[in-house]
Amino acid sequence: MKTILLKRIILLLLLLSSLPSLLAEKENLYLYKSLEIDFEVKGQVDLIAEGNGASLKEASTKLLLFPKEDSRQQVSKIQNAGELQDDGVLYEWKDGQLGTKDFGYTVVISTGSARQEVQRKISFPLSDKDLEGYKEYANPTTTIDSNHPLIKAKAKELAGNEGDLFKVVFNIAEWVERTINYDLNTLTSDATQKASWVLENKQGVCDEMTALFISMVRSLGIPARFVKGVSYTTSTLFQNPWQPHGWAEVYFPSVGWVSFDITFGEYGYIDATHIKLRDGFDPSEPDTKYEWRSNNVRLEASELKFKTNVFSKGEIEPVPIELQQEVLASEIGEGSHDIIKGKIKNKENFYAAITLQAAVPKEVQIIERNRRTLLLAPGETRETYWLVKIPSALEPSFSYNYPFSLYSEQEIFVNGSFNARVGKTIYTQSDLKKLTVVNEEKGYSQFLSLKCSAPQNVRKDQVVEVTCTTKNAGTTNLYDLKFCLDSECGTIDLPSNQEKTKVISKTTSTAGWDKVIVSAENNLVEKRTSVEFFVSDDADISINVQVPEVLHYNNPFSVAINLKRTSVAIPQKIVIVLEGPGFINEWNIDRLENEQKLMLDLQDLPLSRKNTFKITATWQDQDGRSHSATQEARAEGKATSLMDKVKLFFNGILKTFS
Repeated sequence: MKTILLKRIILLLLLLSSLPSLLAEKENLYLYKSLEIDFEVKGQVDLIAEGNGASLKEASTKLLLFPKEDSRQQVSKIQNAGELQDDGVLYEWKDGQLGTKDFGYTVVISTGSARQEVQRKISFPLSDKDLEGYKEYANPTTTIDSNHPLIKAKAKELAGNEGDLFKVVFNIAEWVERTINYDLNTLTSDATQKASWVLENKQGVCDEMTALFISMVRSLGIPARFVKGVSYTTSTLFQNPWQPHGWAEVYFPSVGWVSFDITFGEYGYIDATHIKLRDGFDPSEPDTKYEWRSNNVRLEASELKFKTNVFSKGEIEPVPIELQQEVLASEIGEGSHDIIKGKIKNKENFYAAITLQAAVPKEVQIIERNRRTLLLAPGETRETYWLVKIPSALEPSFSYNYPFSLYSEQEIFVNGSFNARVGKTIYTQSDLKKLTVVNEEKGYSQFLSLKCSAPQNVRKDQVVEVTCTTKNAGTTNLYDLKFCLDSECGTIDLPSNQEKTKVISKTTSTAGWDKVIVSAENNLVEKRTSVEFFVSDDADISINVQVPEVLHYNNPFSVAINLKRTSVAIPQKIVIVLEGPGFINEWNIDRLENEQKLMLDLQDLPLSRKNTFKITATWQDQDGRSHSATQEARAEGKATSLMDKVKLFFNGILKTFS
C-alpha cells in the first residue's frame, strides 16, 4: 500500500482571528474523539488460460488486511463472502471456471483516538527482562535493516545519554519527520525502499519514513512493529482524502504497544481517522496471498480498492496541552529582529507531544525553522521560540502593528502582536541569539523569574545603573547559577523561594534605544531577558541652502532650504529666518521629525554684484534647552541693460554704508 494604510498607523492584517475556519476548510476529522465508518475493501483476480488444455481445479485468495477489534477499534455489520480467520479472510473458488473472481468485504468500524498513556519514566536501555516475548520485534528484516552501520550510528547519536525511553523514541521520531522529505516519486511510491536507502537519500513516503524510524528504534534494542491501514489526510497531494497508510507501534514495558505516526507527527497516540488493518515485522509483507491448482493458467491480481465513508462523529477530543504566547519586545525599530515565545503546558499525567507553527504576515520573515514538535512529560511546562525579522523600509511617520498566531493541527491556537516604528530599539540576530534559550527542555525555568529596571530616559555619555533581581519561586534549590548582565557575570546559589539582586553601571555612548541583556542558567534552568532605556542627545538640525550662483537683475528666482534632523532627539519649536537683499522671511515649525524643504520665490530685489543670504535657525529640545545655527549663501548679481548695471553699482554702495 503504498495592507490597510492609515495616517500614522499601518495594520498588517493576517486574518488570524479566522485561522480556525481556515484550518477547517477541509473538515478536520482529526479533532474527533471517535468516528463511525462504513469501510469497504474490494479486490479482483483474473484467471487466464495460456495455451491449449487450460484447466483449473481450485483457486484461493487470502486477504490479510482486515480490521481486528482492539482497545480503540470495534467492528460490526460484517458482510463478507469469505471465511474469517485469525490472520485475515480466505476466499475460495472450486467451480473450475476461468475468468474474473471478485473478493472483499464491507464492515462498520467504530474508531477512537488511541493513547496508550505512558505516565512515568521508563528506563532506557531496556533490560533482557523488559524484552521477554518481544525480542523478535527488535531484529532486522528485509526493509528494516536496523543492523546497517549508518542507521546504528545515527540512532546512537540521537539517543545520546538520555535515560528516558519515551524521550529516546521521540527524539528519533521527530528527527525522521523533520529530516526526511515526503516525496511521491516512482522510486518510493511503487516499492518500499530499505531504511538505509531512505537515510542516505533523505526522501520517502509514509512506509519508508516509518521503516527508517522502526529500524533506528530497533537498532537500540527497542521492539517496534509496522502497521498497515487507512487514514484520512487533508494534503493536496491526493485527490481522495482516505489513503492507504503505514505507521509504527513501539513496545513500552508495562504499558504495551504505543502508536507513533511519523508522517502525521502523532507521537504516543493516533487520531480516530486511523483504521488499523494489520501489524507485522516489515512493510514488505504481502497484503494478499494467492494459490491456484491448474494447468496452463495464469493469475493476474488487481490493486486493492478501499472505500471509506464517515457517517457519524463523536465529541471533540480534549487536548492535553495549554498554550500561551509572549514577545521579547512589544515595540521594535526598522529592520529589527524579535522573538515570539510559545509557552506550552501539559495538563495531563502522561507524556504528550504537540507540533506547533507560527503564522505571520508576509512582511515578517521567520528565521530558521517554523514547524517544531515538542515532547512534554506529565505536568511539564516548556517554552519554544521563533526568531522573526521585520522590513527595514518603514515610513518614519507611521506606526506598524504585526499580528501573529501560534497554532497546532489540533486547533489549539493563541494570537498576539508586536509594534514597530522608526527610531525604536533595533535587535540584531546576534542580540537575539543571546536571548534565545538554547535548551528548551529545562522545565524548571518556569519557576525562575528575572525582573530588571533602569531609568527610562538618560543623557548621552551619562552613567546609567541597571538593576536586576532573579527569584526562585520553586521548591528546588538552585546551585552554581550563572547570573549575567551583559558581559558582567557571577555565580550564585539561589535557594527555594529566595531572590538575589545584581546592579551594573553602563556608560551610554550612543544616542537612541539601548539595552542590557540579562541571563541566568545552570543545569536545571535557563532564563533570558533584556531591559531597555532611551539615551537622548542634543537636538540638532542640518541646514542646506540652495541659491542660484548668478542672479539676473529683475529676473525671478527661488531659494530652497533643506532641514534635516541629525539627532535622535526631535527638535521642537523651530524658527527659521532668511535674510537677504531687501527682505526678511520667517517660518515656524512645531516639530522636525522628517526631512523638510522650504521654498521662497523672490523677484525685484535690490541686488548688487555680491549678494548674501543669511539663514538663522533656533529650536528647543525635549527638555526646553535652546539651540541655534546660522548659515550663509552668496550669489553674484548681473545685469544686461545699462540702467540695471547702474542699479547694481549703487545698491552695492548703499549696502556698504548700511
